[in-house]
Amino acid sequence: MATSWEQERDELVAAFRKDAWTLEKWTRQPALVARDGRTIAFYHGQQYDPEKYDLVPDGWGHDHCELCFKTITDFTRDDGRAPVVDEGYTNGDSWICCACYHKYLEGRLES
Repeated sequence: MATSWEQERDELVAAFRKDAWTLEKWTRQPALVARDGRTIAFYHGQQYDPEKYDLVPDGWGHDHCELCFKTITDFTRDDGRAPVVDEGYTNGDSWICCACYHKYLEGRLES
């Protein structure tokens, strides 16, 4: 078990090296939003109770880099500045920002 963030990160990197990663622009995805406003969940086709949840077509508004927690989103600030990060590498489930991908995964073979 990891005892520090650095060790946990290294374990994640080792696991991520086994995945195929592709560079993609981040886009909003469907989400299940609880009618009581307390929870939101990424929707990937699972069954849900429509009396408790609304399916919102673009309700998933951002992801975070699994290694540095940087926000990855298509959100544009009111002053017109670009989003924090609007693209990254994904394995279809997780996201890694470009900086972390280049620092930790690019060109490194599985150990």
